Amino acid sequence: MEMDSDASFSCTPEEIVNAAGIDTYNLLPEKSKDQYLKEYDLFMKWRTEKHVGSV
Repeated sequence: MEMDSDASFSCTPEEIVNAAGIDTYNLLPEKSKDQYLKEYDLFMKWRTEKHVGSV
């Protein structure tokens, strides 16, 4: 899964941001994790193609 940087993390140490990303990733239920990651990757690709930034 590709991690998207967010302006709210600009003052947060990188190791904290990485740890939070890993912990958040581990919250996904095993049963639906693959489907979620597939859809998330499609969404991130769409955002890149349409030049859509964070909201």
